[in-house]
Amino acid sequence: MIDAGFANISAVVVRLQKDVPDLAVLAPGLVFGSPIIDQIRQRGGVDAEQVVNAIVREYRNEFGSERPKIPLQAIVFSAEKPS
Repeated sequence: MIDAGFANISAVVVRLQKDVPDLAVLAPGLVFGSPIIDQIRQRGGVDAEQVVNAIVREYRNEFGSERPKIPLQAIVFSAEKPS
């Protein structure tokens, strides 16, 4: 950002707990809605649905199955580019 001429650069970490009504709805989005699906397909040997099922099992083990709260985090950057 500095090399591109931006000034007043800041970064803020935003954390929240997300209430997830159904982990079986969340998990497919994590696999099929991200670049990880390309890696699964390139490596082969495992069906993407197996990965989804494994994520659901592990999330249930970690966070419980009754409307679990999942911790989320984002890093938000802001900057100004002088004219």
